[in-house]
Amino acid sequence: MLRLFALAIFLSAALLFLVQPMTGKVLLPMLGGSPAVWSTCMVFFQAVLLAGYLYAHALTSRATEKTQRIVHVGVLLAAGAHVAYAALSENGPVARLTAGVPVADAASPTLSLVLTLALLVGPGFFAVSTSGPLLQRWFSRTDHRAAKDPYFLYAASNAGSFVGLLAYPLLVEPLLSRATQFMAWGAAFVALVALVAWGAVRARPRPEPAARAEVPASSSGGPPALAASPPSNADRLRWIVLSLVPSSLMLGVTQHISTDVAAIPLLWVLPLSLYLLSFVWAFSPRVAPSARWWGRVAPFALLGIVIPTLAGATYPILVIAGLHVGGFLVLAMLCHTRLAESRPPAAHLTEFYLCLSLGGVLGGVLNALVAPVVFEQVLEYPLVLGLALLLRPQTDDVLRAMSPRRRLLEWGVAGVAMLVLLVGVLNLITASQTGVILAPSTDGAGSSSYTALLVLVGIPTFIVALTLVRRGSVRFAGAVLGVMLGATLASVGAYTLDIRRTFFGVHAVASDQANTRRELRHGTTLHGIQLRTDFVLGDLTPYPDAEFRRRLLFARGNAGIPREERIKFLHLIPTTYYHPTGPIGDVMRELTDSGRLDRVALIGLGTGSLLAYARPNSSWDIYEIDPAVLEFARTPAYFSYITDAMRDPTVRVASPARPGDGRVDIASAPAGTYRLIVIDAFSSDAIPVHLITLEAVRTYLRVLADDGILAFHVSSRYFELAPVLARIGEEENLTVRMRLDPLVLSDEAKEAKRQSDWVVLARSPAALGSLALPGAWQAPPPSTGTSLWTDDYSDLLGSFQGWWLPEE
Repeated sequence: MLRLFALAIFLSAALLFLVQPMTGKVLLPMLGGSPAVWSTCMVFFQAVLLAGYLYAHALTSRATEKTQRIVHVGVLLAAGAHVAYAALSENGPVARLTAGVPVADAASPTLSLVLTLALLVGPGFFAVSTSGPLLQRWFSRTDHRAAKDPYFLYAASNAGSFVGLLAYPLLVEPLLSRATQFMAWGAAFVALVALVAWGAVRARPRPEPAARAEVPASSSGGPPALAASPPSNADRLRWIVLSLVPSSLMLGVTQHISTDVAAIPLLWVLPLSLYLLSFVWAFSPRVAPSARWWGRVAPFALLGIVIPTLAGATYPILVIAGLHVGGFLVLAMLCHTRLAESRPPAAHLTEFYLCLSLGGVLGGVLNALVAPVVFEQVLEYPLVLGLALLLRPQTDDVLRAMSPRRRLLEWGVAGVAMLVLLVGVLNLITASQTGVILAPSTDGAGSSSYTALLVLVGIPTFIVALTLVRRGSVRFAGAVLGVMLGATLASVGAYTLDIRRTFFGVHAVASDQANTRRELRHGTTLHGIQLRTDFVLGDLTPYPDAEFRRRLLFARGNAGIPREERIKFLHLIPTTYYHPTGPIGDVMRELTDSGRLDRVALIGLGTGSLLAYARPNSSWDIYEIDPAVLEFARTPAYFSYITDAMRDPTVRVASPARPGDGRVDIASAPAGTYRLIVIDAFSSDAIPVHLITLEAVRTYLRVLADDGILAFHVSSRYFELAPVLARIGEEENLTVRMRLDPLVLSDEAKEAKRQSDWVVLARSPAALGSLALPGAWQAPPPSTGTSLWTDDYSDLLGSFQGWWLPEE
């Protein structure tokens, strides 16, 4: 009987967490690959999980054992009918999503995503979520020798969750298409219904004596449980807070990593896997480190997060991500071990799980719904790190030993420590003017760089560590909070003009001290620069004609514009990855010279730099998903590329009535509309995966003219995507060329050029023109060993190149 219950609980948990990355995979193309997709999905799943636990608690509290079994099997059967409809119907949610058709459309992307999830997996997920606590409660009422402390089955449940989560990227995604994945999940759901029904038959409750005392949980080898008395409100509040903190931290560390690397399920799975692993470890019947032990380790783990945060370090990604994820695991173990040590007798099992689920939902709501509205930056992550440190058992010891006056004094000192370090770190980073120090210099100025690193990182870290002296748990939490908040607030730069936090991330527009440039950043990723010499020199001349602009962009040497004259028009020259001497400048020159730069589509806008290439009588369609980016690019005080292009009355610039995913929106354009399609949409540091699959390229080709060009911006610190596009080009019999432009000359650097990598595809060499000739543009090497990326399969690990240092 024990094996039957353990198997059913294991399977239900595996299905529970297998469906999460599975739905994330199918939903990402609908919402631009944003990290917020995952956060919103997590809140939805946590809310449904809470509803499932509430159902389990109400059912076991109010119904007889026989009624419980009948009702629950009925719920499973009803959910099974919906699962069959969703996975098998030709007009069901799975068929519509895999075909790129929205299931639910709403003005808010968050609401649209929640409605889609409800229609796609809501009933099935609810039914699966209820099985774990119900089966554990039924088992606790049997005469099995382990029934008096069934919490070891919670470890089995989380082990199933862990296996289900890892099975997706390792087995399910590589082997099955998206539609087949849902059908396989439905088949496993049928097996679960059979197991639960059989368990309902086998679980015969033992007669319960009138005055039977609960046996402490230590009889099974685990930590002791509470007394048999009902939980108090203080107990319930403690359970909620101890489950809220790891839930929030899991989403916080996920967003932190995915913002600076890429919004891919691979990175989302890692923190969630460790989150589940911490439950398995904490609730295992075998002896594990106590919460007090984890409380002693926590300060060292937090210092490992503080140091790279102060340094503004983003690489080596393996080390930086490891420090954040390792710190998260320690704090999750601290909270979950405290939960395991305070678990109630089996009679209150469902109430205990209900409180855990409520805390998990509140943590998710804090990160996904409340914080984006309340905070302009991602402040919830450092705030919850500070809260987690207050949950150490050592903090309880300190506070209990204090008088009320001393306790008030301790909190006051903690607040002062936080404020002093907050102001100090802000001033230090502002004084550095660069905002961050990534690594010590190796040139003659190396000593000063090391000194700056010591001042910016070493001194605040030493002060934070010093607050631990003489039972300083509360002071340490305040100091860590101050340092982390200071570094986060200062990370946007000293001259930030505007900052917006949307569903798709935090974008900041910044200037320099002389007000001669504008920058757009998303996290640590630069999305564009404009040199605003027009602000300094004023509008000295009329808007130059088309021939002058052509010479300004493409002519060099004697045929070009003299340097002293160019300075007046630097605001008309695209910078960074879009400079005229870079790869995309070659593309624009070829199309300009051949008279084909007349119908252009931009998937991803950034600052609008590419509009600087606009020619008379041309039409430019913008496909941008983030409304904040659209607003920034259209605000002349920030970036004037769009408004400057439209000063030519024959240039038309248009965008869809409502921001949306470029791949989805461009599919509605008539066949052969465009002669150039530029895919330059970035989520974090890389193109969202769904924009560079075989199906995506086929969508672009349908709306591309026969002599048109597809241009992909594939610059990335971490991913090598040129071979992926070369493999797709082979599959579609396209001509493929790539230019990896790692060098920036001194004159180009003065015009803010940056290194960039681009890949172009066309139906024939003739369509590429001069780009197909031997020279800077090269044919990619044979794609042997590179898998074909489709909507159903992508080999992200195979393309990841940033384990240590990004290439310079």
